[in-house]
Amino acid sequence: MALVICPECNKKISQYTENCPGCGFPLKTFIEENNFSNITGVLICPKCAKMYDGWNIRYGLPQNLKCEYCNTTLVQTDENTEEVYKLGANLPDDEFNEKCIELAIKYGKNKFDYNANQYMLKKCSENIQNFIKKCEAEQQASCQQSIPKCPKCGSTAVESAQRGYSLITGFFGSGKTMNYCKNCGYKWNPGR
Repeated sequence: MALVICPECNKKISQYTENCPGCGFPLKTFIEENNFSNITGVLICPKCAKMYDGWNIRYGLPQNLKCEYCNTTLVQTDENTEEVYKLGANLPDDEFNEKCIELAIKYGKNKFDYNANQYMLKKCSENIQNFIKKCEAEQQASCQQSIPKCPKCGSTAVESAQRGYSLITGFFGSGKTMNYCKNCGYKWNPGR
């Protein structure tokens, strides 16, 4: 069973659902009317040439039935999923886009629109850049959380060292690690 995205409300539902439980959209009728005989195969947007190669289904992700960029109903192709995936992985972006345009023209009954294609490419690029920025921000936040800070003054000029000998306790606990703030001189146990 594959999951699809409801063309009406964008909920994830089974491809075999008669009507979307979220909005009542007649999914079964929509699939039949648009000749989606193999939604796990290669689908393409006839307007902007966005390729949906079916690989997302292998990872449990839902398949779109309408283009996420121009809301056009996708069309079924006879293309081989593995071959299309390899093309996408091996060709430069502009050459792969040309291949997608060829398929959109071949299967799309003259619905291809160059401006819609350029808009889709721009949005894809923005989505990738936003994803990269999000990952970098999460990584930076994770790194900042692991940097020790002085609980007294907030400085990150912290040094870890063995506690050493004390006049009060002698050598008892001398092997324990202590944090020492180089800014204010405060000492504390690392577990605090």
